[in-house]
Order: sequence, then structure tokens, then C-alpha cells
Amino acid sequence: GWEPSYTVFNPVSQAEKNDPEGEYIREWVPELRGVKGKAVFDPFHRLEKSDFEKLGYPEHHVDWKESKERCMERFKSDMKDVEP
Repeated sequence: GWEPSYTVFNPVSQAEKNDPEGEYIREWVPELRGVKGKAVFDPFHRLEKSDFEKLGYPEHHVDWKESKERCMERFKSDMKDVEP
């Protein structure tokens, strides 16, 4: 039978998958140009606090895991009576 899709993409894993070297981020986000390695994809969580603070880059505003859970609940609630 028909099953609705509940895909919610993780921006960090999508960036790592589609731009493994972080070239796009380094090109367009000046604060992150000097960040080495995979830390460029999630500097708030992957750098030491003192190193992150030196960047002048804002802290994250959205907890992705929490947002995904809310989104999934909403999808399932809104789609429960939908027919193909």
C-alpha cells in the first residue's frame, strides 16, 4: 500500500555528503574559511569552545534533533487521514 514519506534531511550530513571538502562553505562563509577538516560542517559542536568563540560565527539557533522530532510528529499527524 501507499506510505507517505517522512524524510527530514540533516543539514550537517547533507553538507558532508555533497561537499566532502567543505569548499562551498569556505567560499561563502568568511568566518569559516580557516576552519580545518570536518569541523567546518558543524563548528559549534566540533571545535573547542575557545576556538569557536574566536571565529566570530554565531552559535546554532536550532536543535536539529528536536526540530526533526517535531517535524515527524507533525507529518504523521497531518497525514494520518490522507489517501493516495
